[in-house]
Parts: sequence; structure tokens; C-alpha cells
Amino acid sequence: MILLFLATVFEKIYGTSFVNEYVYDSPPFVILWTVLTSAGIVYLLLCKIHKNLAVWLIHLSFVLILVGAFVSWMSSEHGMLQVTKGEQVSFFVDDNGKKYSMPFLIELKDFRILYYTGTHAPMNFVSEVNILDEGKNVEGKVSMNRIFTYRGYRFYQSGYDTEGSVSLFVAHDPYGIAITYIGYTFLLLSFVCFFYNRRSRFYTLLHSPLIMRGAAIFILFLYSSTSIRAEMRPKVLPKELAARFGDICVLYNDRICPLQTLAKDFTVKLYGSSSYKGYSPEQVFTGWMFYYSSCLRMISSPSQTIILMSAALVR
Repeated sequence: MILLFLATVFEKIYGTSFVNEYVYDSPPFVILWTVLTSAGIVYLLLCKIHKNLAVWLIHLSFVLILVGAFVSWMSSEHGMLQVTKGEQVSFFVDDNGKKYSMPFLIELKDFRILYYTGTHAPMNFVSEVNILDEGKNVEGKVSMNRIFTYRGYRFYQSGYDTEGSVSLFVAHDPYGIAITYIGYTFLLLSFVCFFYNRRSRFYTLLHSPLIMRGAAIFILFLYSSTSIRAEMRPKVLPKELAARFGDICVLYNDRICPLQTLAKDFTVKLYGSSSYKGYSPEQVFTGWMFYYSSCLRMISSPSQTIILMSAALVR
């Protein structure tokens, strides 16, 4: 834990490349992985904890996660792929200049930048690619929030230049990722088994008469307060007047738009719908502006409280 904490600090100071070279990819750190994995396996074999399924699964999950990390360190390939429109490429290059061949060709069909409406602020970068693999043509799309995967190779949108060249980050790790995901699945199962283990402290407390009585009182209080709020109606502006506010132009998401757009997004995020108790989005938004205390009493879920606290911090 101390080593991981120091690695996080060093990454903040010296950058990710420094930490990868001198910590995460260093032989001492790999030896530490091996020791921890071996210790986990020995513990599983000698301590006979298989009788407690939750404890056995959580130790097994840690072993699998460490094994997956080791396999990724030994066999994974990753680097940058540079390609221009119409060009076909079959390799990528890592940070040390080493080339890795791919068993197929990738061709850049098109690259475009999507902007927010009415502005020059980029919203997304999209690369449309075509995979040529033994007579097969497979079309794919790579963007800032979309990964394209083919035969264990994952392509991420990385960058572009003014000459039309696009940079894609390529990662190939079919075995390490699979083992790691299995480890995390077992970790989740261990938590579930722990919650339903009759000998666990959690199960004992959950079925304690005091806890059951307190939970019943809390549910009754929550139901009654929600019912009271449902009968109350917040103070808002008349619909016609609020609609006139909706025609005002504001700066929202790096673009100029009517306030009604902001009001609609605000209402949907707060109440899950574009209207609330028959009020229009403009009435809801201006209601929070002019009758804050009245609208605050209408909060009926923790998520709404979090949204409002975030909005208050932004203001």
C-alpha cells in the first residue's frame, strides 16, 4: 500500500511514463506481485478456508487479479498507430520504437471533428476505419468515448494533426484482461456470499431486533415525509411569464442557446422528466431561481440532493 501511495505521488510529480518505467514495470515490483500471489495460493492451500465460501472466494479473487496483472505485464502489447485517410497500416509502435504487427490491415476511411452547435469548441473526434482481414471487410468507428475492438485488439482515439494524420492507441491483451475480469467477478461473488453468510457479523446485525425496529421506523418516516411532499406544490412563476424567460439567450455547454434548453436539462436531471407536477421546464427552473426555499422542500430523493449540492458548489 505504501508503494502504491508513493507511486501515485511520483506520477503526479514526474508523470505517468516515469512511474511505469521505474515502479509498475520494474523487476522489484513484479517480484512483489509474485510473492503476494504465492502467499495467497499457500494461504488457500494450508489454512483450509474452503469451508467458508466467502473468505475462500475473496482470497481466490486477489490471486486471480494479481495473476492477470502479471500475464498482462508479460504478454500485452500496446502502442500508437499513425494512419492517414486512404492509407492501410498493419503495425503499431510502442514508446521505445518497437513495432508490433497485426494479423490484419486497418484503413482510415474518414476522420471528422464534431463541434458544439454555433461554436468552434470540439465536442468529439470520430475516426471511421475499415478492417481488411483475409478477404473480409469489417467497418468500425473510434471516438473519444467509444472503443473499437477486433480480434482482441482495442483501438482508442488519441489525436490528430493538421496534415490529416490520425493517432490511434492500440492495446492487445486478450489473456491478462480475461483473467483479471474473472478475478473481479469472484470478488463480487465473495461480497454477496459474505452478506448472506449466517455466521458473519453483518448477517447477525441485519437480523437484530433493534436493527429491524429502526429500519421499520426509518421506512415509515421516509414514506410519510414523501407523502407530505407529494401533496405540497412549490411556488413557481405563471406559465406565460416563465415561457418569456425561456426565450432569453444564455451561454450553456460552450454555446449560445435559449434558456429553455438549459431549463429542460435541469428539470430532467433533477426529476427524471422534462416536466414536474404539470409545470413546464421554464417554470421549474425559474422557480428554483426565485423561490428557492419553496422548491427545496420538494426534494424527494438523495440523488436530487447531490445534484443541488453540486450546482451550489458550481455557483
